[in-house]
Amino acid sequence: MKKTILLIAIIVLSACSTSKTTAENWIGKSKNSLMKVWGPPVRVIQDTENGNEILIYGDQIYTEKNDSGSSIAGPAVWDYVYFYANKDGKIYSSKSEKNQLRPQQIAVK
Repeated sequence: MKKTILLIAIIVLSACSTSKTTAENWIGKSKNSLMKVWGPPVRVIQDTENGNEILIYGDQIYTEKNDSGSSIAGPAVWDYVYFYANKDGKIYSSKSEKNQLRPQQIAVK
């Protein structure tokens, strides 16, 4: 019985930590495969000069508690993951950052 409980706990913890897999694991894979697993990005920025794309995934961070103890939106902090895809649709780079800008305000150079 203890082994079963331990096994279930390990499975749940590993599933939580790899639910979307790390951004680095997507290097070399197609953006279509990424979108099948992660869903649609919150924003896509086109690099018309090179034909590349930046797929931006973001989650607003909920850190504050209200009087009833439930979480509310924090002070406009977003957790972003950027995927850079070439004109062939292959991901060649990624990065993560926390930012106070909303997805519509992000300007990538």
